[in-house]
This record gives sequence, C-alpha cells and structure tokens, in this order.
Amino acid sequence: MNQNKWILVIWVLGLLIRVPDISRVPLDTHHIRQSDTSAIIRNMQRDGIDLLHPRIDWGGPKPVTVESELPLYNAMAAIVLQDTPIQSPDGYRRTRLLSLMIWSAMVWVTVAWIRRWWPHLTFVAMIVLVFSPLSVVFSQTIQPDMLAVTLLMVATERISAFSESDASYAKVSLIVGLCAFALSGMVKGTMLFAFPFFVHILMKASDSWRVSLIRTSGLCVATTFSLLWYYYAHRTLGASGATFGIWSIDGEKWGTLTVLSSGQTWKSLVEAMLYCLLTPLGLVLATLGTLKAFRNRETMLLIPILGGLMGAILTADGFRHHEYYWLYFLPWASVVVAMGGHHLWDWVKSQASFLKSLAAVTVTALFCWSMLTGAAYVQESRKLDERVLEMGKIVNDSVPSHAQWLLVDRYAQSILFHADRRAWRLNHLDGSIVLDRIEDGLNYLVVLDWIPSESDTETLEMLKKMGKSTPLDKHGWLIDFNPISSKGER
Repeated sequence: MNQNKWILVIWVLGLLIRVPDISRVPLDTHHIRQSDTSAIIRNMQRDGIDLLHPRIDWGGPKPVTVESELPLYNAMAAIVLQDTPIQSPDGYRRTRLLSLMIWSAMVWVTVAWIRRWWPHLTFVAMIVLVFSPLSVVFSQTIQPDMLAVTLLMVATERISAFSESDASYAKVSLIVGLCAFALSGMVKGTMLFAFPFFVHILMKASDSWRVSLIRTSGLCVATTFSLLWYYYAHRTLGASGATFGIWSIDGEKWGTLTVLSSGQTWKSLVEAMLYCLLTPLGLVLATLGTLKAFRNRETMLLIPILGGLMGAILTADGFRHHEYYWLYFLPWASVVVAMGGHHLWDWVKSQASFLKSLAAVTVTALFCWSMLTGAAYVQESRKLDERVLEMGKIVNDSVPSHAQWLLVDRYAQSILFHADRRAWRLNHLDGSIVLDRIEDGLNYLVVLDWIPSESDTETLEMLKKMGKSTPLDKHGWLIDFNPISSKGER
C-alpha cells in the first residue's frame, strides 16, 4: 500500500473515533463558549443571518449584539441547519458534523502544504494532525476555532504556492491567501501570530525589494481588516450590547506581569503542550525536530512557531485557561514532530544493538504513556455538565417567561442557552450592577452556583431584604423585586 492510501486510512480512522455520540448536547469541554456560539446560531435562525450584528441571550430580556469574533462559523451552521432547531439532537449532530468537515479540510490543506516542502514527513505529520488529543477534542465542538485554523492553512498553502510559481494564476493564489488570512484573523485573533511568517514568505518570493514591499503591503492591508473587526466589535457591538470584557487592556487574557510571574501560569502552559497538543512522546519528538530545524535553518517552521510562542506570552492568561488557543500550533507541531521522528529513526539505525533496544523500549514506554494521557484528556473533555440542564429546568420553573431578570452563576451563559431564556448575567455577584438593573426594571434575581467572598455574602443579604427571597432547594436564591418601582422605591 502506497503512502497516499495509508494517509487516507489514517483520515478514515480519525473520522471513526470522532463520530460516536456526535449528537450530544454542547455541555462537554468549554461548554460556555459552545453555548455562546450555539446561542448566536439560534438567533441567526430566528432573526436572520447578520454577520455584522451577532446577537446573544445574556444582555437582557431581548437578544442584543455582542462583541465577538466574526460569526462566520455561526452563519455557516445556520445555513446547514436551515429549519432544524440547533437545540435538538439532529441540530447538534448537523453542527458537529460541520465542525468535522471543517477539521477534514484543515487536515487535507495542511497535507498539501507539507507535501510541497517536506514530502517525506507527510505520513507522520498526518498522524499528529489526526490523533493529537487537541485535534480529537476540538474537531467536533460547536465553536469557530477549527475554522480559523483551516483558513490560516489555506492562506499558508496558497501564499506558499504563489512564492514558488511564476504562472499567470500565481497572483490569484496570493489574493486568495491574503483574503483567507484576513478571515482567519477575524474568526480567531490568535491566527494573526502568523503575520511574521507570511512577511518572510513574501520577502523571499522576489529579488526586487520594491515588489516585495508591495506584496507585504497587501499583507498589512489584510491584517488591518482583521484588526478593524475587533475595533468595531469592541467599540460598536460591545458598547451598545453585551461584552465579554476581554479585549481591553484590562481584559482577562493578556500576559500581564502578575500572570507571567505566577508559577501556575507556566505549569498550565507546559501541561497544555504535554497532555493536549503533543503528548509526552510528541513533546520529545517535537524537541528533536525543532533542534534539527534550527540546524537546517528551516525558517518555514521556525518563524510561525516563534511567532506563536511570542503570542502565547502576550496572551498567556488566555493560553493557560483555554486549550483551544493552542490549535494555532497544531499544523506546525505536526511537521516538527515528524522531523524529530525521522531524525530519531536515522540515528537509531546507525547505533549498536544495545542502543537500538534501549531506544525501542523508551519509545514504547513514551507511546504507552501518551496513549493513556491522551485518552484520559479526550474522555474528560467529553463529560457532560449535567448540572447545567438541571439549573435550566429550575430557572424555567421559577422565573416567569416574560420577566426581566438577572442570573448569577459561574456558567450563566450555558444555563441560559439550554433553558432557552434571555436575561442579564453575572459570574459573580456585584451589588452595584444589580441595583442599576433594579432601577431599569429588574423583576427577579436568581443566584445559583458561585464562589462568594465575605462582601458578596453581605451584598446578597442586603438584596434579600429588598425583595421577597425564596430558596431554590439547595441551589441558591430567587429574589422577587416586583414590589419595587422602576425608580427603586417600594
């Protein structure tokens, strides 16, 4: 069987391990992000597709715009679903299958790019692309990150093809690549870490500095379009609607001095590489491959990896809390792992029998360890948070359908999506915000699962005295503010 058939077999095996339980509700890994994505899709189904005004359910009694990435994935899902409600087994199945198709496109585009530069590494790289625990988990979630990686690899493949071709259609490849890069950055901002990589390719594609400068200017224009989207999302969508509060300087994803000086930050980053992206064996091979790439001056690998590492430091808080940030590294990691594997194989073949046996035992042990840790990560990621469904039922039973209310829960977005309700939300109790909402006509406050500080507890007691409080079994409190007028007076 030739290499092409083996590659096809690997891809089919990858599909087979991903298809079981494909219709499960999006309460598995990072279900807040999946629920937000699904809620935007649901609002597109109900109100029409509008890429410039994505709407969310936790900004008040009506859907409001939300600062977010370009909702291209959401629009694609809404088109695929048509009249099938996303909040149904068939809806979940279709949307997860869309994610699986996008992942397949990423795999084959990346293979096409690898074959152009390192054809002898294609087989091993394919194994990494398909069976990396990170790839297995996020190839079937309802979120846009895999689409961003796919668009990034389309840009990589097309711009690489342009740099090698003098044909008349080469300019078309460049335009397609630049458009794909701009879209990838809009869909997920971390894709912009590849900017230095594309500068390098375009500068090498011509001996004329003027031509290189013109082409690089085109890249800068593409990047500017991506950045303008986030400016628009923050200044317009977030200002007039709902906001995550993550894109400001004081946001929650940056690598501040406090974050970078924390040992927990670096522990989390290493664990993500070890157990999610690469596995123990993959990390060893990636290290060998990176060293070989440095010796051989493989700038096609080193620049995007170094750019990504610098980006990981810049947004360290995001990388340590959200594994899907690491998807940026998946294509490049597949190549350095394959490079390390070939280097190790060539070295072992030239050694004495004892060293060959020792290397075989070591690799086998690392492989078994990788299988165990990878399987454990995948299984843990597929566990459903049943509490969210339970809380959704409690909310629907306790709060009138047309009331103006605020939900306090660490997973408030997920609860609101699965309850199909609209409300304001807080992850932590903030008395000043609640009082402002009371002045705006808030009817009910629902406090469920949260980690209160002493001041939060005092705030809750104060709010309970302002309205009629009812315990929700063992789950929290329902406070009825209906006796309070819109001015906050009884």
